[in-house]
Amino acid sequence: MCDFARRFAALTTREGRPAFSPFPWQERLHARLAAGEIPTTVDLPTGLGKTSVIACWLLAHASHPTFLNPALPRRLVYVVDRRAVVDQASEEVARFTGTWKAAAGPAAPDITIATLRGQHIDSGEWARHPAKLSVIVGTVDMIGSRLLFSGYGVSPRMRPVHAGLLGLDTLLVLDEAHLAPVFADVVRTVAADPGLRGELAPPVAPFRMMALSATQRPHDAATAPFRLDEADHAHPVIAQRLAAEKTLERREGASPEDLGAAAEDLVSLGHRIVIFVDSRQTAEKVARLLAKRHGDDAVLLFTGARRGWERTRAEQQLREAGFLADSEPPAAPRFLVATAAGEVGVDLDADHAVMDLVSWERMVQRLGRVNRRGNGKARVIVCDAGQEEIRGASLSDCRALLDRLGDAGPAALAALAAEEPDLAERASSGRPLRPALVRAELDAWSLTGLREHPGRAPVAPFLRGWVEDEVQLRLVWRHHLPVRADNSQSLSECTAFFETAPVHLSEVLEAEIGQVSDWLKKRIRMRHDALEQDPPATAVGLVLDQDSQVVRVVTLPELRTILNGPKLQFDRFLGSLVGGTLVLDARFGGLSPWGLLDAGEDVPAVTADGGNAPTDWAAVIGFSVDRETDPAETEHGSRRPERMRFPLGAEEDNAPALVVRGPAREADETRADARSRGRPVLLHNHLEHVRTEVAALSQALGLPERAGAILDHAARLHDVGKAALLWQQAMHAPAGGPWAKTRSGDGRALAGYRHEFGSLLAAEEDPELAPLAAEDRDLVLHLIATHHGWARPFIPAHGGDRGPPSLNETVAHAAALRFARLQRRWGPWGLAWWEAVFRAADWAASVREEEDRADG
Repeated sequence: MCDFARRFAALTTREGRPAFSPFPWQERLHARLAAGEIPTTVDLPTGLGKTSVIACWLLAHASHPTFLNPALPRRLVYVVDRRAVVDQASEEVARFTGTWKAAAGPAAPDITIATLRGQHIDSGEWARHPAKLSVIVGTVDMIGSRLLFSGYGVSPRMRPVHAGLLGLDTLLVLDEAHLAPVFADVVRTVAADPGLRGELAPPVAPFRMMALSATQRPHDAATAPFRLDEADHAHPVIAQRLAAEKTLERREGASPEDLGAAAEDLVSLGHRIVIFVDSRQTAEKVARLLAKRHGDDAVLLFTGARRGWERTRAEQQLREAGFLADSEPPAAPRFLVATAAGEVGVDLDADHAVMDLVSWERMVQRLGRVNRRGNGKARVIVCDAGQEEIRGASLSDCRALLDRLGDAGPAALAALAAEEPDLAERASSGRPLRPALVRAELDAWSLTGLREHPGRAPVAPFLRGWVEDEVQLRLVWRHHLPVRADNSQSLSECTAFFETAPVHLSEVLEAEIGQVSDWLKKRIRMRHDALEQDPPATAVGLVLDQDSQVVRVVTLPELRTILNGPKLQFDRFLGSLVGGTLVLDARFGGLSPWGLLDAGEDVPAVTADGGNAPTDWAAVIGFSVDRETDPAETEHGSRRPERMRFPLGAEEDNAPALVVRGPAREADETRADARSRGRPVLLHNHLEHVRTEVAALSQALGLPERAGAILDHAARLHDVGKAALLWQQAMHAPAGGPWAKTRSGDGRALAGYRHEFGSLLAAEEDPELAPLAAEDRDLVLHLIATHHGWARPFIPAHGGDRGPPSLNETVAHAAALRFARLQRRWGPWGLAWWEAVFRAADWAASVREEEDRADG
């Protein structure tokens, strides 16, 4: 066995199963990656393990003596275009953390696995450790918005960090690229357009991309795609899968009754039957019809409009029912009714299938979920409603293609598409129109410090194009809401609470606005008066905008008033939720046990922050919220640091409070002056700690001496503004300081002073910066000003104990101009990368200081 084959088998092994031997195409791809050659297009049939591209990339690094191939980026971002299927891809990749050292060797450094969707939601590890090999899995929306400085669910002050790390030293792999043509075009532009870059590039690998698909369109292949060769076709396993027998039959009629009847016709032939339908409503009706005849336990419904946490349970159901590849087949017939959520990413494998007629590229995906291993003879029934077009795809041409297929195995599908490329193109969904990605757009998004900007375009059309799909709304249920019995809380207090206990994507349910509208109307009408009679939960919900700022608190009476008023009033309320999140009191209900909207469900929703939360879910969100009456109750009993205390009444009345606990988060660092709780740390010590981390990170990244010196100067000066008497007094600093961190503090006493600005004032006069080249000094000063996300481009001109207001305004104005100069020099992603690296060193020092506290 060759070295790659041995490593591949070790990396991809699963407990209780024989080791995998690589296919010829995997060996060839690994060899190309190890040589620094990254194909931009990989065209492979479904069922041949395209996700193993990640393993090939990891092993291309492992084969290098330093475990880091300098010809390759150190981050791989794997993008899947269906929210409901990212979890499974993440689960597959997560296994590599346990097998990596067996494949690479015991001396290999740890790798980081992150998910921007689902159960293993972003822990922030990848952003805190920019030098580590990292695999990040996410959706088009979650990855694309972050790449373009507009991260959904990311605070504005953290967006430059995510953008900088995704825009450099990253290989973005877009799975099923034909399903995300707009994003594919944008990513190609990011990789190839020098106009989006700066005059200089940071000393790391550039951004690269790779498009994966079983259905590459003719105009996707600007360069020769990576495809199967003769050795692959001769491989017995590949040959069996390509020749998998799938007899195709087309019937007229596609009503729920037609689809259910077709499924009944297949029951005697096999135990795993999948029914693909285009609409959620039809899926629910088909599922009900089959359940009436075969029982609820025999029918599974798999749709995208489900809360993240319950979606992971649904995937476990798929495994138990035998619908995931390599799982045990069921003893009795089981039916899986799936919408588009089951067409990509999920490793489904059914014995037989029923499906309505949709566009050609989606039909190819569906057919790839039947008899994937080629172990039997599958029947596929296509129920045809007689439509002529669907979302720009000609269904007449799709019928013509299907009618030429007696068998619908991968080899037959590929051959037909090659023979009739024009027909296949017309039968496929039309590409949505999209705006061009130009430097001006990127510059506007990168001004993350500006809440409003007239030149800042919405990012969605750059990810999806101008489409007519119904708008999606985000709903979250919480047990603890930052509201008081008299509703005296301010919006800024509520925002601070959600910055500390942020909405976690596993808590989110996304559904079409029409579905949410119908559900919300029914819930408001059906809801009893319990919430009104049970303070302090008078407020039933909080509205967060796209920047996670709380913009409105609503009560049940207010919702009733809105509902009972003019229709336009209710529509406006729904419109205010677009792009944001509605966080509801758990007792509002309306959520089924499987995470689906159910207007008739009065049982309070299970929540991640409640006492009824599963232990593993509570651990995933990274924080806990407790209602405490006496601060001493848990002060000495909890090892988890307190991050925030939200009083539920007047403090002088010793009222209970909501206390958020958990490890340090990047969000805490962006608002570090608001409150500092934990182990006291002397300012001098903290500065030295950050210098130590900067040196280690510079070495790990292989930065040249000049770059390391820039970061060291920034580390030496970045927090000296905390020495201001105003800051020390506001943070209740003890004697013997100055201190960088204290046990308590009151951010309100700072009256708008930012210690970064105080540090900037001191750095302007620092004699050690005078000998530096002007561009290097600029970068040092910028890193000091931005290490909590400010100065993009503005920072508050409050000097604390230093300088007259006129001088402070001059320094703040100079910081904005400096940002513009550096943006031109390094480019939007390049400048953000420098900030991300420096902030990672600062976080690392803070984490070590917290660990010292825990050990002590």
